[in-house]
Amino acid sequence: ADGLAMYRGSIQFEHIASYHTAAPYIQALVNRVHDGMNRWPSEQRHAVHVVFSAHSLPERILKMGDPYDSQLRETARLVAEGAGLRPEQWSWSYQSAGRSPEPWLGPQIEEHIPQLAAQGIRQIVSIPVGFVSDHVEILYDIDIKAQGVAKALGVRLERPPALNDDPLYIQTL
Repeated sequence: ADGLAMYRGSIQFEHIASYHTAAPYIQALVNRVHDGMNRWPSEQRHAVHVVFSAHSLPERILKMGDPYDSQLRETARLVAEGAGLRPEQWSWSYQSAGRSPEPWLGPQIEEHIPQLAAQGIRQIVSIPVGFVSDHVEILYDIDIKAQGVAKALGVRLERPPALNDDPLYIQTL
C-alpha cells in the first residue's frame, strides 16, 4: 500500500479466502473427469474408478484446524457429483508426502492403487485436484511412480492434463 501511495498507483484488491467450490473451477475439473473416462469405450466406463488426489501435508495440520483436507475433499465430492460418478466409483488419496519422521496425510496414491486392485478395480482415472498445472509432482508422482505401481498390478491408469490455462480455471482466478 505504501508503494502504491508513493507512486500514486491505484490497484483494487479483493481478498478471496478460497475458491475450492467456485462453479467454473468445479466444471473445469468435471471436464477432466470426462476426458479421462472417455478414454474407455462407453460400455466400459461404468467400471472406471476415479482417484482424486492432492499434495500430502503432515497430519498435524488437522489438529491445527487447517481447512486444507476438508476443502480438498469437498472439491472432490462436488466434482464427482458434477461428473455423475456413483459414490463407490471414486475415492481420495494423497501424493508427494515429504520425507520426515512425522505422519503425513494418506493414503498415498501408490498405496491406494493396490487397495483398489485388491477390490477388483482395473481401470483408474487420476485427477490431482490439489494441483493446477502439469509439473514435476504430477509428472513424476502420477505418470511415473503411480503408473509403475498400476502396471505391475495389471491396472490401467489414465491421467488427463491438469487445468493449466483452461479458460474456466482462468475465469475462476
